[in-house]
Amino acid sequence: MVAVLVVLLMATAAAAGAGTLPAGAVPSGAASPQSSGPQPVTAYSRWEPAYAGAPWFEPGQPYGENFPDPEVVWDGSRYWAYSTSTGGPMLPAMWSTDLGTWYARDAYSPNTYNSDPFFNDAFPVPPRWSLGGTARTKGKAQWAPGVARIGGAWRAYTAWEVSPGRRCISAATSASPAGPFVDKAAAPLVCDAGPAGSIDAEPFVDADGRPWLLWKAEADGGMPARIYSRALSPDGLSFRPGSSPALLLTSVLDWEGMVVENPSMVQRDGSYWLLYSGNQWDSADYRLGQARCAGPAGPCERSSAEPLFSSTDSELGPGGGSFFVDAESRLRIAYHAWNAPYSSYPADPNCDGPGLCRSEGQRFLHVEGAAVSGGSLTVDPVGRLDVAAPGPRTVDVAGWALDPSDPEPIAVHVYVDGTGVALTASGAGSGAGAASPAHGGHAFAATLRAAPGRHTVCAYGINTGAGGNSVLGCRSVVVPGGDPFGSLDVVAPAAGGVAVAGWAIDPDTAGPIAVHVYVDGSGSALTASATRGDVGAAYPGYGSGHGFAATLRAAPGRHTVCAYGINTGAGGNSVLGCRSVVVSGGDPFGSLDVVAPAAGGVAVAGWAIDPDTAGPIAVHVYVDGSGSALTASATRGDVGAAYPGYGSGHGFAATLRAAPGRHTVCAYGINTGTGGNRLLRCQVVTVR
Repeated sequence: MVAVLVVLLMATAAAAGAGTLPAGAVPSGAASPQSSGPQPVTAYSRWEPAYAGAPWFEPGQPYGENFPDPEVVWDGSRYWAYSTSTGGPMLPAMWSTDLGTWYARDAYSPNTYNSDPFFNDAFPVPPRWSLGGTARTKGKAQWAPGVARIGGAWRAYTAWEVSPGRRCISAATSASPAGPFVDKAAAPLVCDAGPAGSIDAEPFVDADGRPWLLWKAEADGGMPARIYSRALSPDGLSFRPGSSPALLLTSVLDWEGMVVENPSMVQRDGSYWLLYSGNQWDSADYRLGQARCAGPAGPCERSSAEPLFSSTDSELGPGGGSFFVDAESRLRIAYHAWNAPYSSYPADPNCDGPGLCRSEGQRFLHVEGAAVSGGSLTVDPVGRLDVAAPGPRTVDVAGWALDPSDPEPIAVHVYVDGTGVALTASGAGSGAGAASPAHGGHAFAATLRAAPGRHTVCAYGINTGAGGNSVLGCRSVVVPGGDPFGSLDVVAPAAGGVAVAGWAIDPDTAGPIAVHVYVDGSGSALTASATRGDVGAAYPGYGSGHGFAATLRAAPGRHTVCAYGINTGAGGNSVLGCRSVVVSGGDPFGSLDVVAPAAGGVAVAGWAIDPDTAGPIAVHVYVDGSGSALTASATRGDVGAAYPGYGSGHGFAATLRAAPGRHTVCAYGINTGTGGNRLLRCQVVTVR
C-alpha cells in the first residue's frame, strides 16, 4: 500500500483514561525508553503519523479499532492477526478464537527490551539495516506484514524504511506467532531498485510445501507498480538458489487507478488465486481484485474485470486483503475498510480529547468468506436451483445455497413469474455437501402454487456480510392443466385375452386416478396406482404411483383396445391411446430354431406357446419317427419381448440320440384347451 504511518504518538495518561497509559508511556517518575536516545524527526518528516490520535493497542484487552493491511493465520488453537503499525506497537499482534472478538497481545513479562510495563510489540527490535537502525525512534514503523509458518518456525515479512520514502522487506523469525520476531540479517531480503523500493510482502506455501514470497515493487519513473513472486529457500529466510522474481501483475483496469498492491495467494479447487488491492488507499475508490494464476510464478490473468469488494454505505475503500483458511477449512479473506463517511485519517488527532481521535476515520478489520464459483472467486452466496418440476397446479423446487462468509443457513427467495416465496436453505440435501464439504445442511425444497401454463422459476441466495444476492438459477416449467394425460404403452395378446399396461396422471391431483380400458367396447375399470419410476422421474411433482397393468379377457381374433384417463377436478376424460391386437386361438404356435449334429446325436432348440395358457406346454420331438417329450419352459427373452402377455418361459432345448447318417427331425406343440397339436417345423440333418 502507499505508505502511511499509523502509530500512536505519545499521549498523556489522562488521555488514555484513568489508570491506563498508552503503549510506549511509563508511570510518572520513571524514565521513558522512547524519550531517550536520538529522535531524528526530520528524517521521517515525510512519513509522520497520519493518524496521531489512534486508539491504544492495550495489552491483553479486547481490541476493535484501527487495524490496516491485516494478516490472519491459524496456529492450530487460535487465530493471530497482524497489521501495519498502529496504537503503539510497530507490529501489532492480536488473537481470537472466533474471528469476532480480538485481544491485543499481552505485555512482555519480564520485559527485557525497555522499562515500559505495557510493551507488547511483536517486533520489539527493528532490523539493524532499517533507517535509524535498531533504535525505536519517533515515527518509525513497518507496513503490511505477512506471516506464515515456514521451516518449523514462524516468519514475518515486513517493510521498513531504509531512507526517507524508500522501503525494503525484512524476513524475521519467531518460535511463536505472538513473537518476538527477530531479523538478524545485515541486509533486507528484498529491496527493489526504484526510489520507493518494495512493500506489501506476503508469504505463500504451495501444495508441495515449498515457500514463496509475493510483494509489490513501487512505481519507478515510467514503470508502474508491479506485483512479483519468487521462490524462497526451505527456511524462508533467503531465496531459493537459481530463482528469480516472476512478474505476476501490473495495473491495466480503470478501477485500479494505476495501482496494484497488497498481494495474497491461495490454492483452491485446483487453481492458484491472487488477491490484490487497487487505486488510492485513502479513498472510497480503493478496492480488492482477483486473478487466477497457473502457479505461484504465474502467469496470472484477472478472473473478473470487476472488483471482488467495493465500497458500501457503511464501508469505504475495502483493501489490504489477505487469504487464510480457517479451522473448518473454509476460505476466508481478512481486509480493512474505512468507517463511512470517512476515507482518510482524522486531520485533528485530538477530536475526542487530548491525543485521541477514534470517532472519525479508521481502517477496521473485517473477515469474510470466499468461494470459487463459475471460474472466479466470489463473496456472494453460491448454490444451485437443481429442480423446478410441475405438480398438481404447483411447481416443486429444490436446490442448495450457502454464503461463504457464514456457516449458518441462509435465506433463499424463489420467484414464480415474479411472485416470491422466502425459504431457508437448512436441509441435509446432497447437493451442498457434494459442492462444499465444509458446509453441510444447506439444501432447500418447497412446493409452490402455480396455475396451469408456462412459468419462469428463479431462485436467489440472499447475502449475509460482504457481497450481494446471487442468482442460483432460473428454469422454465409448464404446469399441466385440465384433462388427464398419460400413455397406453402395452397392448399384447395374452393367454385367454389381452395384456395392457400404461400410466395416467390428472394435473389436478398427485394421487392415483381411474383408467377405463375397453376391448371392442367392453370396459374394465382400473386404477393407475402402480409404481412407475420413469414416470416419477419425468414428473417428480406427481410421484411415481401412476402405473396400471391388467390382462383382460378376449376371444381369439382381432380386437381394438382403448384406454381413457378419468378426470378429477376441472377438465374431462381423455384418450390415453388405442391399439389393434390379434389374440391367437386354438392350436399352439412357435418355432424349431435349431437342428444340428451333436456328439452322439442331434441337438434341437426352439420355443412354443399355446394361446389358451401362459404356462409352459409339452413339445414332442421326433427323430425318424422316434419321439421324445420335452417341456417348453426355458427362458427366452426374445419370446417374452414379442409376446409380453405370455412371458418368457417358453423355450426348449435338448440333445437326442441318433446314429450316424441322415435323419428327419420334426417338433410338435402339444395342445391344451381348444384346438389341436401343431407342427412347429421339420428339418433334415446328417449325423457324422
